[in-house]
Amino acid sequence: MAVVSVDPLFNRFVMHNEGKLFKSSYPKSFRDLVGTNGVITAQGDQHRKLHTIASNMMRSDALKTRFLTDIQLVLNQTFADLNHNQTILLQDVCRKLAINLMVNQLLGVSSDKDVGEMAQLFSNFVDGCLSVPINLPGFVYHTAMNVSVFL
Repeated sequence: MAVVSVDPLFNRFVMHNEGKLFKSSYPKSFRDLVGTNGVITAQGDQHRKLHTIASNMMRSDALKTRFLTDIQLVLNQTFADLNHNQTILLQDVCRKLAINLMVNQLLGVSSDKDVGEMAQLFSNFVDGCLSVPINLPGFVYHTAMNVSVFL
């Protein structure tokens, strides 16, 4: 059974009862690519500890001071790259924005070429997380497994 919730109180209740009343699970392809000890796939106390570490890292002063400026720069560049009267696929633009910000903030990479390469690797990885786990050339999962070596 799957439950999807956007209610903050219910989500908090689920998180506090992880491993007691609720157990999350993920497709095999996702577990293979992300690993069993990652923040996303960890369970119970291990998840809470890893989440705290990740949250504290994202709250660093260096990230805070540059973050809004970087968001503005990435937004301006993204919109400057769009042609007038061009059909915009919102999912693609949002993915590009998110990847650009992550690569810029976490890795300090800002050149269009490097960001583009990272975006393609990340996109291949994400696509593989929700694919049929067939590890043969030509399959999305195989491509993602090869990408995960770099991530």
